[in-house]
Amino acid sequence: MVMLSNAAYSPLMIFLNEQYPTELRARGTAVSWNLGFMLGGLMPTLVSLLSPELSDVPSRLAIFLVGATLVFIIALLAGPETRGALDRERTARLGVQGR
Repeated sequence: MVMLSNAAYSPLMIFLNEQYPTELRARGTAVSWNLGFMLGGLMPTLVSLLSPELSDVPSRLAIFLVGATLVFIIALLAGPETRGALDRERTARLGVQGR
């Protein structure tokens, strides 16, 4: 199970790197990555606080996991497509320099 959960790290880092321009890439990726871990680290505390009884923990945890997954999917769909962005940038730069 750990192998499958860690398999998401590689494409996630690529996705995060592609979301920022070169000048901000390291900073943007680091902030996004660490904020994600910070929010994920708060999940046990939030689930415990919002579970009146011990038997409520599994259902509250499932609700939080579904919510986090929905936020991730919405953010993924709202993000820009980066395929070919370097080629478009290079073509635009050459077009401006060629004039």
